[in-house]
This record gives sequence, structure tokens and C-alpha cells, in this order.
Amino acid sequence: MLFHDIFSRMLDVRLDPAHSALLLQLLVTLCLRAFRKDVFRSLANCITQQPLHPARLEDACNDIQFITGSRMKVRNIEILFAWLWGWNGDGNNGNWPRKHWESKQYRVLFHQSFDIIVRVYEVQQAREWQTIVKQTFIHSHWILPYPSMAAFWTHGKGGKLRSWASTHSELVNYLQQYQPELTIIKLDMINELPLAGWEAGGQPLPLNVALPSVPSNVDAWLAIEQGQHSVPTVMSPNPAVFLLAVDVHSSELSRHLQATMAEHHVLRSFTEKEGQSASQLHTNHKWLTSQLVLHIQALVKAERQQVQSMDLPIATQSWQSHPRPQPNSNLTLLGPRLSRMDLEEDSDPESLVRKQEKHARCQGRMQQWLKVAQIEVFYYNQCRTAMKAYQCKAAGRGQTTQVPNQSEFEKAQVQSQKAIGCLGQVSQQVTHHAEGKV
Repeated sequence: MLFHDIFSRMLDVRLDPAHSALLLQLLVTLCLRAFRKDVFRSLANCITQQPLHPARLEDACNDIQFITGSRMKVRNIEILFAWLWGWNGDGNNGNWPRKHWESKQYRVLFHQSFDIIVRVYEVQQAREWQTIVKQTFIHSHWILPYPSMAAFWTHGKGGKLRSWASTHSELVNYLQQYQPELTIIKLDMINELPLAGWEAGGQPLPLNVALPSVPSNVDAWLAIEQGQHSVPTVMSPNPAVFLLAVDVHSSELSRHLQATMAEHHVLRSFTEKEGQSASQLHTNHKWLTSQLVLHIQALVKAERQQVQSMDLPIATQSWQSHPRPQPNSNLTLLGPRLSRMDLEEDSDPESLVRKQEKHARCQGRMQQWLKVAQIEVFYYNQCRTAMKAYQCKAAGRGQTTQVPNQSEFEKAQVQSQKAIGCLGQVSQQVTHHAEGKV
């Protein structure tokens, strides 16, 4: 009934940014709570019926098997989200085989909510809302069902439920070092958590997340909430979009995680040793000629791993390659608001295919910068060797090989300076690119 109330109110307040944003955010919470309810239904016959609580996590090991290593067909949390939440025609590669759990209640409510948002606010707002659900889901759910084609939550060896334990090594290290007393992630901290770096581990993140409470009366709740919250400050050029998916909020936590990413180890070690910031390294000859190439190689490796982790399972690729019936959705009746292209599997800019392509382009760009840096370091070292040979000759130290003359020395000096200038530009480009990622 509450979903129906929200849908009705959306039509009434569709031109009101504040009310619309509140209702859209409430739908996020309701969909996540519907997912949790289906999870608890699946646990009804298990000894431990609340494994999401750290106090009962140890007991839950009797029922749960965390999947790791080569047994994992899915290695990326966003792919797991597409499997658990997606549907044929969602624009986010959600066309997966789900033989007996396609119509789970949380999935139906999520799909219906998307459809209604398209009807009321058009497809861009629905895409933004879908992204917010995904981001909040990743930020707030540590133990997740590991599904199969036939089951929402599969049973493995000994009848244990095969599960995904979501963790984030840099986040765990930060909390252990700076906030060891923290046990609950509150709402105001959700958007400080990272979007990248989540992975399946042998145990989940040891924290609870406090989801917002659900109101019993939507109108009364709107009246109270509107007085407590301002209209969203990040507005879209599209006047019909009232709630935007935003990047990670800048905070001490987000800045720490950015600096301690594994692929930034070379940069972090050098800046700590030299007592310089990253922005000061673009003129540091030692960094440019001995560490920059190693730094870019680490970034290339990280992007390559990200691209590989977003490969769909072979069985899913085969499933998606066969023709399917048109999506059974009211979206097909929306006329000019939603074209057939909007229903393509990867039409969402945040779709798995689009993101994998983005990481592949990033990897290619990094490889280009790496090639330039390697060439310039090679030229720089050649020039320095020639200059050193001339200086030894000028100092009267004997040389058995041919050494450059004064003209060649000056030419090598100019070329080495050009190489340093080029390396400085590459260093700036790499730093600016990395600062734009979280």
C-alpha cells in the first residue's frame, strides 16, 4: 500500500523539486528493505535468520559459505547487482537467466518503481534513481546471496548458502586505524563511502548500516521532512530531474581512501619519502625519470583488472546472445517518452558494457602515456650518459670509447631538458586523471 501511496503522490507533486526528491529517495529505501525482506524469507529454515548482524555472524557460518577464488563466476559487485536486480530491457545488461526467482517481490517492486518514475519524470530521472539504488545497495549490504540460473540463493557443500561477502580492504584499514569504535554506518556517512574497490572476501565488512525508517503516513512524513531538508543543491540541466546520483562526497575518509589505493603505492611511497605533494612532483627529476613509469604501470594493471572483472559469465553471454521476447513492461506503452533504443541492454550510460568500455578506454589512455614516458626516459638516460662522458673527458679522465664534443654535449643537454618537460606533462595528465576517480 505504501508503494501505491508514493506513486499517487508523485503524480500530484511532479513539478515540486523538494517533494519529488524526497519521494524518490523514499522509494530507494523501500526497495532496499524489500530486498532484505526477501533475504530473510530465504533464511526462514536456517539456524541463523539474521546474518546481517555482526553479533550473529559467527553463528551464521553454520549456514553460510562465502564464495572466493576460482569458484566465482561473478567477480564484480556491479555485475552481482545486475544479476540480483536487473531485468530484460532495463538498459543495464539486466537480461540474465533467473528460472525460479525472476518474480521475487523486491524485483517486481524495483521494476514497477522504475516504470512509474519514467511515466512521471521521464527516463533520465529513472536512470539516476536506478543508479542511486545501486550505489546505496553496494554501500549498505555486506552479505549477499550468490544466485544461480535456478535459485535466488544457491546451496553449496553441506547445504550451506553460497554467499558474497562484500568488503573493502582500504576502508577496513582506515576504520581500524582511525575509528576502531565505529560499529554502525549512519546515513550521513553513506555518501562518503567509496564507489570503487569493493570485492568479495572471506568475511564481510564488520559494520551495520542504519537504513532510514519507513513512514506509515506519506503526507505527514513529507510535511516533516520538507522542513528538515532543502531542495537538492546538485541540479540537472534537465528540469524534470530532481534527484541526481552524485559522486562520493569529499571528506577525510574519501581523501584517505583515494591516497591509499593499491595502485597509488609508488606515488604514496615517493611523496612520503620526499616530503612533497603529488602536485609538486611534475618538476621533480627523480620522480619523472625513475618512478613515473612504475606508477603508470600500476595504474594500467589496475584498469586491466577492472576490465577483466566486468566480463559477464559465459553462460550469461550465451543467454543474452539468443533472441528474447520484447520486455513485458508498461514501458513499451509510453510512446515518445521512451524509445526502443532506451530498452536496449546497454542503453543506460551506467550500464555494465558502458562502464567496461570506459575502463578499457582509460586503460588505453594510460598505456599511451606509459609508452611516451618510457620513450622519454630512454632518451633522457641516453642524453645523460653522453653528457657524463663529455664531462669526464673535460675533467681529464681517460676514456677508451668515443665521447661527444662540445656541440653534441649542448645538444644532449637540450634534448634532456625536452624529455623532462615531456615527462612533466605526462605526470600532470596522469595525476589529473587519477584525481577524477574515487
